[in-house]
Amino acid sequence: MGSTSGTSFAAQGSVPGEFLYPVKVYVNENVQSSLAFGANAEAKLQAKLLAERFEEAKVLADRGELEGEVREEVEVNMQTQYEKSRLALVSADTTTNTEVSADIANTVALYTSDVQVSDAFLASGITTSGWSDIAMQMNTSVARESDQGDTTSLSMKMMPD
Repeated sequence: MGSTSGTSFAAQGSVPGEFLYPVKVYVNENVQSSLAFGANAEAKLQAKLLAERFEEAKVLADRGELEGEVREEVEVNMQTQYEKSRLALVSADTTTNTEVSADIANTVALYTSDVQVSDAFLASGITTSGWSDIAMQMNTSVARESDQGDTTSLSMKMMPD
């Protein structure tokens, strides 16, 4: 057990292309997700993990290692985590959704000021147009659907572009 927890701890600082990175993403983050009790906690966690994907790209860019297969892995990781964040927001309450959406928009703005990180982000296919306006759109959609008593299409209306 001690070596397992030691490996897990050591993996926390890893970045794509490093030996322990799969432990970080597929073990540690799944454990964190299972310990995030409730939709709001899960939405906050997924946004935090998205910020980590950007930080990983920044670390790699600073090292001059954001290229080739590593860059492709970063792009896939960004897209995957972006989707997890979007899906988690669907179940969060309006207040948390507004806060987390703003956090994500700020993360994107902060990290995409680095040219290499921005290039990897854009290559991942993620669109940012929905994040800045998502809170207003969601509040409107949630209110409209609640007034009508129809929640079947709510998740699709709450997703950013």
